[in-house]
Amino acid sequence: MSAAPDITRGQENISALIQRTAETIADAVEADHVLLVFCDDTLGEHPIMSSSGTLPGYGWASDCLNSILESGSNGATPAGLEKVQTGSRHPDCTVLIPSPAFLLAHALYTGLFVILKHDTLRIAMFAGRSATEASLGESEAQRACEILEIMASSLRLISAMLRIVQVKHQCESTMDTLPQLVVLLDAHGHVIRTNLTLERWKLGKVDTIQGVNVHDMLHPSCKDWNCRLRSLCEQMQQRLGSDDHGEYIFYDHKLDRDLQFSIGRYTQSRYGQDPQEQAVASLVIEDISRQVHAERVLNNYNEELEQRLQERTLDLIRVNAQLDEKLQDHIRDAEIIKESEKKYTCLVEATLTGIYVMQNGKLVFCNSRFSDIFGYPHDEIHQQDLGRLFPDDPADAYTKPAGTHQVPDPGLDRKVVNGVTRDGATLWLHRTLTRVDCLGEPMIMGNIIDITEQKKLEEALSRSHNELRILSRKLINTQEAERKRIASELHDSIGQSISAVKFSLENARREPGGKASQPDGTCLQNAIVKLRETMDEVRRISMDLRPPMLDDLGLIATINWFCRDMQSLIPDIEISKQVEAVEEEIPADLKIVIFRLIQEAMNNTVKHAHATHARIHLKKKDDTLELLIEDDGQGFVMESEPEGHRFGLDSMRERASLSGGKLTIESTQGSGTILRVSWRLEDDGAVIN
Repeated sequence: MSAAPDITRGQENISALIQRTAETIADAVEADHVLLVFCDDTLGEHPIMSSSGTLPGYGWASDCLNSILESGSNGATPAGLEKVQTGSRHPDCTVLIPSPAFLLAHALYTGLFVILKHDTLRIAMFAGRSATEASLGESEAQRACEILEIMASSLRLISAMLRIVQVKHQCESTMDTLPQLVVLLDAHGHVIRTNLTLERWKLGKVDTIQGVNVHDMLHPSCKDWNCRLRSLCEQMQQRLGSDDHGEYIFYDHKLDRDLQFSIGRYTQSRYGQDPQEQAVASLVIEDISRQVHAERVLNNYNEELEQRLQERTLDLIRVNAQLDEKLQDHIRDAEIIKESEKKYTCLVEATLTGIYVMQNGKLVFCNSRFSDIFGYPHDEIHQQDLGRLFPDDPADAYTKPAGTHQVPDPGLDRKVVNGVTRDGATLWLHRTLTRVDCLGEPMIMGNIIDITEQKKLEEALSRSHNELRILSRKLINTQEAERKRIASELHDSIGQSISAVKFSLENARREPGGKASQPDGTCLQNAIVKLRETMDEVRRISMDLRPPMLDDLGLIATINWFCRDMQSLIPDIEISKQVEAVEEEIPADLKIVIFRLIQEAMNNTVKHAHATHARIHLKKKDDTLELLIEDDGQGFVMESEPEGHRFGLDSMRERASLSGGKLTIESTQGSGTILRVSWRLEDDGAVIN
């Protein structure tokens, strides 16, 4: 498929046209010499130059025209030339004439230059006359422009046809490089032309194949009318009348090739085509033997791979079944472990024992009870130094490896140690340490029980026992002293009074028979006076032991009597009282307790306080009954008080505690003393212990 002859003919036609145009212009403008230069950028060829006539001295014209073409392309006027106005009749033409100086320099008489530009087409012309003839004017320039425009129209058509031929040549050259066999067919299915693949397949020459049908082209010597290729060609020929694109795959035994036929209607060019060709369809025949072979190999490989895949799938199914069974076992084991961990976690977290694990002196685990005992948040206690939590441990106890910790091997380390809380409070802890191995690493597991309250109770119980022994001893001594006092009072006062009465009665009995010591019943009168005094003494002693009015008149009346009696006995101390309670609101079993507390507190005030004023205040507010006794005496410090004074305070504290109350004493040296006792009462009046 070569278009070189067509291009050569086109270039020859352009040269001939330019030569004829030069001669025509020479005749039209009566010029002695005409020189034409033609250039088309799209053709990519050198400028074509033609001339008519000869005139000595004009050899410079060709160089000048080339310069005009180059300078005219950017709109500049070459040196020595002047532009002449041509009006609007020839918009594509530019007329230039030599300046007088230019003419004198070249010994010329007259001449003109015309430049025509249209798109990619450029034409430059020079026309000149000898000095003996008339100069070339505007009329000659107009005629030259008209002729050039006519020539330009013809040249544009020729250039377009040449470009088409060039494109066709390029396409054919491209198709010649394709590995496929490309065939142009006419309406009868005969070959118009093919690419060079025909020769590469050794099926003939491209110059001699025209007019042969496709079957004969592929099978030159085939006489078999039942040939499958012949039938295929007939099917393709029937498709030539339609616009459908057809594809066929065919194995040719004679060529021993797998061929793919692609046939389609030939697209007509908008410029028309060579009447001699009359192509209606294009046929592309591709050798796909390698692809087919590759597909067969791939299919075989796929089948083998599919078989292997099925075998592997069965193996995987069996393995998956085994794994699934093992997985179910693991899931069951994990659930059992999880349930066990949950129970263990619940047990560890619910126990009242603080549990912790340390490794290399660091706390690695503890339960909530452990952090609660020391008062730390659970996420903060892991950052604490164990040496601070257990200050009794040796300084290097938490810097040694876990395996060298002071734990009996293989036994346990049980002892009571001190602990320090977050607030700095000291705890008593019963701690048990044991050494354990976890994944080959030695660890120390500890259990602690907070026995601080137990220790406090033990200490309080010990103090209570000591106080009870002291109180019992003092109580026995007090009882003996009280008995001694009562015996002394009975002997000294009541005994003497009874003896005096006895003597008076004996004297009175001797009066009827003998001489009376005191006549007129004086003895009996003295005996009556002594008996009255004895009765008053007995009443006084009885009032000291338990005032009868407490049972007869109640606590409030007894307090009033006690204050009046105490004020009369001790006029130096001003005693005031204030009662804000109703008799019925005071429980019966508290009345004697309150009276004894008032009695003991006032006795202490009289004996030790050196006060000038004492105040007794009893009030009932909501569910609380409160007794307040205060003085403005010298006060005291509990620890420095003598044993006798402390005994009175301890007896009051014990009496208040036994009755369900709480006694507090506020006193400082030189600021007086405040004694406060309070009881909480039920709705029915019973004391809340």
